[in-house]
Amino acid sequence: MKSKVLITIALLAGAIAAKAQEPNTANLPAPAPVLNAGWNYDQVLAVAQNSDDSPYVYNITSPEEFTITDAFVAGDNFFVYDNGTLILTTTIPGGPGTWTSDPATAYADGGFSKGSVLLGDGSHSLTIQSDLGAGVGGAGFFDRLDSVPAPDGGLTAGLLGLGMLALGFVRRSIK
Repeated sequence: MKSKVLITIALLAGAIAAKAQEPNTANLPAPAPVLNAGWNYDQVLAVAQNSDDSPYVYNITSPEEFTITDAFVAGDNFFVYDNGTLILTTTIPGGPGTWTSDPATAYADGGFSKGSVLLGDGSHSLTIQSDLGAGVGGAGFFDRLDSVPAPDGGLTAGLLGLGMLALGFVRRSIK
């Protein structure tokens, strides 16, 4: 009996020690939006305070589009800063949005503020703040990072050819 008690105590002590070695992830921010992975949820809890998951740090090698949309309660506007410089202020809502927790629905609804900005290649550290315009104690939003398709070479060449042709006609008409 005594050996069973000692074994149980040893197992409990081992489990407690193992648990103490695990990293505490309860207060760590969620990862920033992942390229081409869809919508990511984040929130701002006070005016002039960064969102819970800010900063979003990226080192990108080609242009990428960062998109943000209000959701849940319409009326919040968002400000996106890159390395401390304001690069995006979301649109002012066109009317009352319909409560939703679906980012695609919120983005399509003219009642929610939204916006997007093209990030060039290089290092970016995005922070997001809000004016808490809805006045409900916090501003939930969704954001995403998407690849920008490279321009079609044939289309570019065709437009260049049309431009040259137009210049030729203009030049002829001036003479």
